[in-house]
Amino acid sequence: MAEVRIAVLGAFELFLDGRRLSVTSRRQRAVLAALALSAGHVVTSETLVEQVWDAALPDHPRANVQTLINRVRALVGTDVIATVPGGYRLELPVDAVDALAFGRLATIAAGQPADAARPTLVAAKRLWRGDPLTDAGSEVLLRDRAPALVEQYLGVIERLAELRLRDGDASAGLVSELTELVHRYPLRESLWARLITALAAVGRPADALSAYQRIRQRLADELGSDPSPELRQAYTQILADDRPATPGAPDARGVPRQLPPSTARFVGRTGEIAALDAALAEQPGPGLMVLHGPGGVGKTTLAVRWAHRVADRFPDGQLYLDLGGFGTEEPLDAAAALDSVLRALGVPAADMPREARDRSALLRTVLADRRVLLLLDNARDTAQVRPLVPGGGASLVLVTSRNQLRGLVVRDHAWHRQVRGMSTAEAAELVATVVGTARAGAEPAEVARLAELCGRLPLMLVVASEQAVRLSGTSLAELVSTLRTGAERLARLADATDGEIDPRTVFSWSYRRLAAPAARAFRLLSLHPGGEVTTDVAAALLGTDPARARALLDALTSISLLDNDRPDRFHRHDLLAAYATELCAAEEPPAERQAARRRMLDWYLHTLWRARAAAFSASPQAPRPAAPVVSPGTFDGVEDASAWYRDTRRILVAVVETAASGGDDRHCWQLSNLLRPFQQLAHDVDDQLHTTALAVRAVESCDDDTARVATWHDRGIALNNSGAHQEGDAWLHRALDLAERRGDDQSVAAVLSSFGVELTKRGRADAAISFLHRSVTAARRADQPLRLGHSLLNLAFAEGSAGEFESSDEHSIEALAIYRRHSAPYQQSLVLANLAENAVDRADARTAVSYADQSLALLGDIDDATGAAGAMVIKGRALLLLADYDQARRVLRQALPILERSDDPQVTQVHELLAGMPGADRRH
Repeated sequence: MAEVRIAVLGAFELFLDGRRLSVTSRRQRAVLAALALSAGHVVTSETLVEQVWDAALPDHPRANVQTLINRVRALVGTDVIATVPGGYRLELPVDAVDALAFGRLATIAAGQPADAARPTLVAAKRLWRGDPLTDAGSEVLLRDRAPALVEQYLGVIERLAELRLRDGDASAGLVSELTELVHRYPLRESLWARLITALAAVGRPADALSAYQRIRQRLADELGSDPSPELRQAYTQILADDRPATPGAPDARGVPRQLPPSTARFVGRTGEIAALDAALAEQPGPGLMVLHGPGGVGKTTLAVRWAHRVADRFPDGQLYLDLGGFGTEEPLDAAAALDSVLRALGVPAADMPREARDRSALLRTVLADRRVLLLLDNARDTAQVRPLVPGGGASLVLVTSRNQLRGLVVRDHAWHRQVRGMSTAEAAELVATVVGTARAGAEPAEVARLAELCGRLPLMLVVASEQAVRLSGTSLAELVSTLRTGAERLARLADATDGEIDPRTVFSWSYRRLAAPAARAFRLLSLHPGGEVTTDVAAALLGTDPARARALLDALTSISLLDNDRPDRFHRHDLLAAYATELCAAEEPPAERQAARRRMLDWYLHTLWRARAAAFSASPQAPRPAAPVVSPGTFDGVEDASAWYRDTRRILVAVVETAASGGDDRHCWQLSNLLRPFQQLAHDVDDQLHTTALAVRAVESCDDDTARVATWHDRGIALNNSGAHQEGDAWLHRALDLAERRGDDQSVAAVLSSFGVELTKRGRADAAISFLHRSVTAARRADQPLRLGHSLLNLAFAEGSAGEFESSDEHSIEALAIYRRHSAPYQQSLVLANLAENAVDRADARTAVSYADQSLALLGDIDDATGAAGAMVIKGRALLLLADYDQARRVLRQALPILERSDDPQVTQVHELLAGMPGADRRH
């Protein structure tokens, strides 16, 4: 039999003949862990089911356990797991499972005298690698078995510490270990008692007394209890003990404690603090951690708060140094920074090397056997920090910066986290600490709005809240109303008595560090109206190629003047955007601003035209050519184009608004016109009403009847979609009259077709058919095949609704031929779906299935999941007519989640069809 070892005291590990095997299956790890903890004993099938699946029981538990056991046997060998009456047994000795070997050694040590117990306890401790069962794949084991293992481990550590203290073997290492443990188990008094004794034993009685006061206060605050007799005895012993310290122990009075005071207004940041705690726990040696984010976001406040929280884990000192990377003065150079740190650590001036590299080497030597926390605030770049990083030992360097310090992350393996603006709840809590809980609670909506206007930056929130306090007669709503525009905000939040809290000053410290091209990019990006900008849009705005634009965006992101949360999506908060807008107006010539705005509008116009062509297989006439530097986006198919619309919808509306406000009438109406089919498909009625209203105003000043017809047509459709039928029909008539006067048969056909579609939706199919016949006639006169295809398709829909299936099929087949000649797969799929629908309605199920399958094949080719779901519903209905319930259920279940994601009205119909099938359960 191969030698098998299983380790659960830390990350789950399986070894076969000394070679570590990867067990990627969570359930396989769970069953191995469950059997290992009871190696040599029977584990029933019921117990395994509970420990592997918990409450999410499979349909056939015993069969699933057997399958799982067989798969595990394939890993470890068939003879390792025995099948016995009632369950299974792992045929391994105790020492082959680290948890069992640990327990055996702990039991042996408990019965040994002190001298013999110490090596046994050390052997047990070596088996412990970390939190037990954390990735064993079983919440039940983690809940039921891990606590007992941890308790056993702490007992071993406490007994071992007791023996070391008895033998006079106290050291900084023992203090560090116990400090780490009381941080993880803060209410375990027996650990605190040993830490206090150890601190006193290494010559740090003041720290020992301080530790006692901390645990005493914590017990009172959290448990309402007094220290245990054991803890009080340790405290009393220190007060009475006048023994000399261990030779060579540091003098507690010489330990630097330089951390600035933590603000009393600190709120929230629980996620960041938890992440810092976790990162510290995982540090195997000297630690390097970076907090980066924009000015005013609270990096220093967070860093100082957390540094105080973990200060007792760095008994050899806590140092603080402002590197001045972003501010009014020049940044601190490496030599000066090293001088400050080394002096704080006790290096005399006479022993200070002259060169920065020698000072850096000396710092590494000094920190080699110490646990020191070094908080480096406001770093400019990697080069400023790297000389201050220790080469070994157990110290920690925590850096804050507006710069992401990527070099430290890549080359020095620094842990890093972006500090973002506060959540709405955190912002409300912070405002309440300034204006009072009652006042903040009375106007929650205004507090949330204030948070947005202040960019969720704690510094600016406090400034604004202080103003509310000074103006005690002013409501928060009135204060918010004074911050409506960016310029008002920047001016209002400025403080003439303290430039360091003026938002312009705070942001300028980053802006002034930019090279000229990046500074120009920062300014011109303010012309983009949406919350996010992509590389291609930025390239158009800046008049450059995407590669160069990407480099400039990256430069801005690297010093927190942009955020980059998603691939190729860049954004900044409102206050920083206001600052950029102000700079753009002051420093960019009007002609340059206008040219950049036009390039951006061109990009959106041509990209939207391509999206419409991809999504609907046809599009209006292409817009006039864009500027040469503009590279519009491209799309792979329907879903790609539709996903882009969904992701960009709010920005596209804002772009139409920008065109309207800037007098770019052509861009305004064309963008609105191209948006129409996307808005209709997504039922974005409010957006459609808004953009068409802007377009109507734009075409009033255009000497372009084509623009008027198209826009009035769009406006009529939007109003009808909103339910304002009388007004919508009036705009359609207005568009039709102008098109007929101009002899524009293509537009006549389009407007008549829209009338027909609208009447069909209102249940007036007979009236719709009359309009649609006129539409077909006009389309034939215009000699526009695709327009004719659209009119024929809408006529076929209306005839199908009226029960005129023969005519509907005839017109559908004519439309299908047109769409095939012009390679319009999306429209072909619609025609085929209509033919399938007609076949279902006349109970010709096999024909319906055939047409539906053809439609699905086309929709699959163009990646249109939503359209495919509609065709699946038709196919499912046809299969029900054929009494093929299994296939019908499968097809309808496949369609349902797609329809639910798009909030399609067919969802109710599908649920009813599934529920009405023979053998349907409540879950379908």
